[in-house]
Amino acid sequence: MSEQESLLEPIKYYKSELKQKHKENVDAYFESETKESKVNPDENKEAVNVYKSKLKTLEGAKKAVHKMNVKLGFMLFFGIILIPVIIGILLLVKRSKLKKNEAIELKKKQDKAEKEAVEARDFARSLVEPLLNRIHCGVAPMLMEKTISFINFDETLTGDEAFRIEKQYNTTLANNVDESALTIQTGHLNNNPFVVRQNHITSMGTELYTGVLVVTYTVTTYSSEGKREEVRTETLHASVTKPKPFYSVGTSLDYYTTAAPKLDISRSPTTLYLKSEKEIKKYIDKIDAEETKKAQKAIKKGQSYTKLANVKFESFFNCNKRNNELEYRLLFTPLAQNNLVYYFSQKEPFGDDIRYYKEGMVNTVVSTHSSKFDYSGAPYLGDEYDYEVIKTKFQDYCNSFFEYLYYDFAFLLSIPLFNQHLSEKFVDKGNTRLFSALDTECLINKFGNEHFKHEDSATDAILKTKFKGHKNGCDLVDVYAFSYEAVPQVETVPVIAGNGQTYLVPVNYFEYIPLEKVTHISVYNIKEGEPSKCGVNYRNMDFEIIN
Repeated sequence: MSEQESLLEPIKYYKSELKQKHKENVDAYFESETKESKVNPDENKEAVNVYKSKLKTLEGAKKAVHKMNVKLGFMLFFGIILIPVIIGILLLVKRSKLKKNEAIELKKKQDKAEKEAVEARDFARSLVEPLLNRIHCGVAPMLMEKTISFINFDETLTGDEAFRIEKQYNTTLANNVDESALTIQTGHLNNNPFVVRQNHITSMGTELYTGVLVVTYTVTTYSSEGKREEVRTETLHASVTKPKPFYSVGTSLDYYTTAAPKLDISRSPTTLYLKSEKEIKKYIDKIDAEETKKAQKAIKKGQSYTKLANVKFESFFNCNKRNNELEYRLLFTPLAQNNLVYYFSQKEPFGDDIRYYKEGMVNTVVSTHSSKFDYSGAPYLGDEYDYEVIKTKFQDYCNSFFEYLYYDFAFLLSIPLFNQHLSEKFVDKGNTRLFSALDTECLINKFGNEHFKHEDSATDAILKTKFKGHKNGCDLVDVYAFSYEAVPQVETVPVIAGNGQTYLVPVNYFEYIPLEKVTHISVYNIKEGEPSKCGVNYRNMDFEIIN
């Protein structure tokens, strides 16, 4: 069976072939890179064992120093207490000798053990350094391409390609001032462009602040014994809710195609995949009745709404708002319906965690599983020194990269028209910038928003860019850093106490005042392997601050 035929059922294709095929590709690639780098796993293993042995020695030395410090502490404590007695003086004298002799020797042993452990670790690291230098941020996308031919990744999102996407598909890639790109992966699915992005996002929420006030008052009571005055103390509580910015990271897959270009729809996840067959049937019957009522109501109003024959699909797809019935049916053919029912009914590996938004020619897939994954393209290996750990992390990351992203793509692949429809060639030549706004955002975010935000900022900053022109092979860009200053405020809240009087309880809170700072930068290409002036290794891009 050809790949195109297998793709007619993308989830079954993944389970039966692609998952194992990709695992084999990842393993083979790592073994090949190990040989090319001339790293000797056995030699590294021996060095790691030496390091672990040195660590045990160091731990023993630290424990000995700790015991000695505890002993000296007790001797000092009891020596001072017992100074009037001869035994106290003797304790202090003995402590002084210990501190000068045994304690110093133990500390020397600890320092020596620590030095030897660091040297052993550095040596083990040096043995795998050539391999680590070969693991670049494009490795996971490259391996995904090797496993499946219909998804192709680009090394970078050029200014020309970003311009084409925006013009041809009537969209903007980086216009939302509440989000900034941290990582992107771009390319083509069957020649239609896609963008996987992880954004730094801000949204305004609320924070609850509380305050207390202790009040004292006199209460007069009367009884058979006569008049009595009693002094009471009461703690009054108050609260206020105030706006506060919150920051998070969100991931989305945007797919651009002229298939069904006028259709706007959205769907949200259901929990049907967790239910029994009996529960699913009951729910489907309920949806069937609701769809029948909608169709009847539409007819009375002279509108066109015809329920689909496959009510099970309508139940699992969970889309009750659409603006174009003809294109809806054109997109969701019987095969697409069956594919999506199967897709959403799978409990493993992620269940139904897909949100889907179609606005004209822009299809956005947002999944819970992708929101938790790093799509930078390579595992973070930091200062790893153990070949076996590096191997496991590499394999786990590349296999997860494929599985997580494939399941997002699989939603689109389940709809045959998306696989078969090719957008027309775009020939407009109006772009003047080298780098897309998304890649530029990724570059400056890797540099760090603390370098751009206002000095009075008390929050993170959302970094946005504005292209100003092109000069001497560079993009001239303004970086806008949007953040907030936290200004202390006090609000008094009236609260009635037990004596019936009203007291003003002070509640301290922060008022968040918007801040904006603009930095002018120049963005340009550097050669592969050339050091970056800004210290950020991102797709051979570099920048300089020019103000």
